[in-house]
Amino acid sequence: MRKAALLSLCSIALFVSCEEEPPYIKFTEKPLLDTVYMSPAPNAQAKKALVIDVTGVRCNNCPRAAKVAKDLVNQYAGRVEAVALYASSPASLTRPWPGFDTLSNEDATQIINSLGSVISLPIGSVNYAPDGSGNRLVSSTSWPLMVQDELAKPSIWNLELRTEWQADEDRGRLEIKATANTDLSSNYSWVVGILESHIIGKQSDIDAPGGYTDEYEHDHVLRAVKGSALGDAMTIPAGLNAVAGITVEKHMYVPRRTNWKAENLSALVWIIDNSTGNIVQVAHADFQ
Repeated sequence: MRKAALLSLCSIALFVSCEEEPPYIKFTEKPLLDTVYMSPAPNAQAKKALVIDVTGVRCNNCPRAAKVAKDLVNQYAGRVEAVALYASSPASLTRPWPGFDTLSNEDATQIINSLGSVISLPIGSVNYAPDGSGNRLVSSTSWPLMVQDELAKPSIWNLELRTEWQADEDRGRLEIKATANTDLSSNYSWVVGILESHIIGKQSDIDAPGGYTDEYEHDHVLRAVKGSALGDAMTIPAGLNAVAGITVEKHMYVPRRTNWKAENLSALVWIIDNSTGNIVQVAHADFQ
């Protein structure tokens, strides 16, 4: 009898010890939202401007254009953001230097091609807005006046961006919320870009001894777009009116890629009016 009982207990112990462990559940993780709903109509945010600097690592005048963009960001702190799109052509100005990181990518190429043809660098845009001749890609000398024009316009969307870096998962979390501050008369899309600053690399530079430097600091470089580089639709479902207070909210994760330094990453979101092709609001946040 004792022997039978002992065997029974051993069998139970063996059964329990072989039981499969349940998967780890991170109970503190907030769910990801992707929703549209009504909120109280907000007071309008100030309009912001995005300076798009189309550049190349072998372009010796491009550092001067980068300084124009940086000066505008500092002059209009909180109202102007910048993004550097490293072009893939013309190759004589954009071909990566051996041994240095390749800063051009397909997302940047798609955005550049949607704005126009690149024959020479530097060139760029402010809020994708056309100049008096209808060109969306313009010289950096045009950027200051175009920024003034864009900042004088009323905003349509209030745009909020919250970011968090989850070191244990080696990824960023983004929470984006856009609320219309007026009734809408168009359809809109948004682009979610991941930027990296403080990238040290080789750059042609007309102002550097010898015409180039190995220690150039590349800032606000577009590393990738989450979703479509040309914009994902901010769709308002049937049954909801496109009026002041309509809110589009979306959360997402962005895993770090091998050559990205987490401490230098940030997120940039811009909203595009699909009827004009112009950017109507911008938000930027470093990963915390």
